[in-house]
Amino acid sequence: MSIFSEVKYVPYADSRDCMNALATIEAIDFFFARQILLSQQQIGSSLSPTQYQEVFHVLLALSQYQRRGSVCIYLSTLANVHMWQAASPDTEIEANDIDVQSGSNAHERQDAQGAVAGAPESFVRGFQFSGIDELHNMLALFTQGLRPNSYLVLEKSRLYSKRYWHYEHTLCRYIAASVQQATIDKQHGRLISQQMLVSETMGLLFATPVVSNNIPDLQQLAVLNSLALPLSIITGGAGTGKTYTITRLAILISIVNSVPIHAIEMVAPTGKAANRMAQSLTEELAKLTLVPQLADICQSFSQLQPKTLNRLLKTKPITGQSAYSAQRPLPVKLIIVDETSMIDISLMHKLIDSLSPGTQLILVGDPNQLPSVETGCLLADLVAHPFAHMPVQHWQSLCNIYPALRLAEDFAQQHLVTNHKAGRGVVNKLVGTRRSHQIVDSFANAILAGDAAHALNIAQVEQYASRTMPSALLNSVVTFEQSRGQVQILPLMSANTEQSNSLKYAVDKVIADHILPHLFNLFKANSPDEAFLALKKYALLTPFRKSYLGTASLNQLIELALSKHFNWIKPNQLYKCKPIMILQNDYQLSLFNGDIGIMWENSDKELVAYFTVDKHLVAYPVYNLPAFDTNFAMTIHKTQGSEFENVDIILPPSDSDFLNKQLLYTGVTRAQKSVRIFTSIQTFRQTISTSADRISGLDASLSAALACFGQQE
Repeated sequence: MSIFSEVKYVPYADSRDCMNALATIEAIDFFFARQILLSQQQIGSSLSPTQYQEVFHVLLALSQYQRRGSVCIYLSTLANVHMWQAASPDTEIEANDIDVQSGSNAHERQDAQGAVAGAPESFVRGFQFSGIDELHNMLALFTQGLRPNSYLVLEKSRLYSKRYWHYEHTLCRYIAASVQQATIDKQHGRLISQQMLVSETMGLLFATPVVSNNIPDLQQLAVLNSLALPLSIITGGAGTGKTYTITRLAILISIVNSVPIHAIEMVAPTGKAANRMAQSLTEELAKLTLVPQLADICQSFSQLQPKTLNRLLKTKPITGQSAYSAQRPLPVKLIIVDETSMIDISLMHKLIDSLSPGTQLILVGDPNQLPSVETGCLLADLVAHPFAHMPVQHWQSLCNIYPALRLAEDFAQQHLVTNHKAGRGVVNKLVGTRRSHQIVDSFANAILAGDAAHALNIAQVEQYASRTMPSALLNSVVTFEQSRGQVQILPLMSANTEQSNSLKYAVDKVIADHILPHLFNLFKANSPDEAFLALKKYALLTPFRKSYLGTASLNQLIELALSKHFNWIKPNQLYKCKPIMILQNDYQLSLFNGDIGIMWENSDKELVAYFTVDKHLVAYPVYNLPAFDTNFAMTIHKTQGSEFENVDIILPPSDSDFLNKQLLYTGVTRAQKSVRIFTSIQTFRQTISTSADRISGLDASLSAALACFGQQE
């Protein structure tokens, strides 16, 4: 079935015609809709030509939402909406005008209100959808005519591509089966018989009591609660001790559940995240080794090598097929997955499909960080579902297994326990950062809450509009005063200068006055070790890779500015102290996408690249390296899971909803001590008022699966 076959009722001559008529639509959306229409028409249907054309536009919308990371689309989001309308036929729609996270943009919000009042009719573009009942009836007729293995599924009011529907339902069936087959209540008898072993091991793993001042230690509670569950989720913001918790949990499971070390896997979605996991695991084991009774098991755990999910599953890079599946499951008893927020629904499906019966799965991450680059926002969806909460009988079972928890009964009744019938106690939330400065943590939480007033108050910002500012700049530039502290918001462009307020001048001034002083320590380093210490102290972040304020441009501007201070720095060349970032995985070299290295001279005065591998510095010949780039500035996406003492974020204005509070929160929470944001008040407010929400049917699908399994019991 060729995409060039003749298709009836397509309202556009070709993809270019479609893109000219509908703002923000891309060629791939046109061919997606056209191919599905062709598949259905070969079977036949009772739809009228007008209905076919409207279905075609629904399919365009589905493709567009999927491109932006949504799993499905609700017909209610289309009903009676005028979409893809541009302000005028001459308006140029750039790719970055689209919010790839949330599935909405400024044009579409305007479209929902219809054409602009008073605008000439020739300026009105886009497509007007019918009401919800008519849409549902049309799609019901259309999908009934499709073949069983076709591309499309309509479930209630949600429209999916078949594969995403399959991924979502597989995940929901796995979760429902997991929480039904082995709740903590069903493990109660076995754990009661091992109560003494649990208590003794917990006492060795944790130096503090499980309850203090009638408040439970949430890390210890997460460990106890996850001990016997086939599926558990541990969440928390940056610095809340997630690695601290899962290291102790893995040891407790190994001892109490008799799981050998070779049957345990620790994984992450990227090579960089797996390396960070390995480093954190090594640090935690070093602390626990000081407890004599744990020395032997810590030595055994030191043999664990965290790896990427794709490496665990032996996924083929070209085909995407995994070596493991339901027919050939992984020979593993415990899998701990870090940075789960970065995992898309397709990769999670591969993991679920490969699990052996009885394998414990523990998902770890921060649901408030940026969602995966690909489709879905699984961690955030799971944490928000009622099954996350702990039912009363679940809490009572935990107290029977570990009686010291009873001292937190009042706290549990107020903050932990729920009467919701869907509650399963699967999610364990850690709070209270142990990494960031308290003010930085409060600032991050204000961003997450979308509370601009509180965030600006924390940064001690006093706004004022400059009377001398050119009127042309008033709408795009806001200047303000602030006090120096752990959190600062600084103007990206200032009106109080004698020179031009051009973007180039503004960026050059920010680089010279604020960024270069942080980088001087790097170029004063006397060894690669000192250089790496300098890199850990400071990071410059930006949301973009391209554009004048993207990493590519900033790296060039910074390198040029540095060359005026250090005569051995040659822009666009390799030189001593130059920081670089790996852009693709190389398993043989143990170098992964996102790894940061330093150029340095070896004993023969030749330039080599140093990287930290297993906590040791390793020198690589430059000609052996996979693709890499200069790394004075990084995208916020690339730094997920990393931490630096001080962080600067350049947050330029953008017409797109790509700037959102999850993006800024992720950047801010990379900072341990201080954070500065170079922006305007207007851009800051707009960013934290925008959310990177994606659409999925997980809430409804999981509720249905839980109800189905509940009836089978």
